[in-house]
Amino acid sequence: MTKVITVNARGALTLPRKVREKLGVTRGGQLVVNIDESGEVILRAGVVLPVEIYSTARVEEFQRMNEFAPGGQKASLAQSPMRVFLDANILFSAAFPRSRLAEFLGELQRHAVLLTNAYANTEAARNIAAKQPKRLAAHEKFAASLELVSLQLFDPGVRLAEKDQPILCGAIAEDADFLLAGDKKDFGHLFGKTIRGVKIVNVQMLLAELVARGIVREL
Repeated sequence: MTKVITVNARGALTLPRKVREKLGVTRGGQLVVNIDESGEVILRAGVVLPVEIYSTARVEEFQRMNEFAPGGQKASLAQSPMRVFLDANILFSAAFPRSRLAEFLGELQRHAVLLTNAYANTEAARNIAAKQPKRLAAHEKFAASLELVSLQLFDPGVRLAEKDQPILCGAIAEDADFLLAGDKKDFGHLFGKTIRGVKIVNVQMLLAELVARGIVREL
């Protein structure tokens, strides 16, 4: 489809109806403009996704879900080819001072690929800045060590809030073995289930998986 569009004196332009329909853009929608090395301009529909700002109750929930029970397993990890996608609340909880979760993820990272996407990282960073601003630098350092993957959006085939779809879609698209989440409210109905090759787990469930695979030794 080729269309000639006139730019008015204010620099604005009107997209023809057929172009808007092709892009799937309606009134109030956004477009992403890309200009490649050859100077070609590419338009595509933009996506605006909500980012959750955690309440005190949500912070307390994540802290309960994302920390280890007393005793339990020894973080002695063998070689593992696993890929583990980290949800935003995992990144958030790992930023807290003296976090055992952060210690565990640091050890796990030596033997498995830890990944996330910009959407999850942005949510975590915004909430850390609001709740634990002194820990933002530590979060940024840890986030820089992760495999940061592109945003992917499609129908994952399960009921999930709009704000959580980029998390599951990211894990599926990047062939993660596990999606690690501490969000019982939004992901609890999927804990223990495998969706298109990705098993959704909380911290304790991932520990059990590691023990079962002989990656973590029980005390």
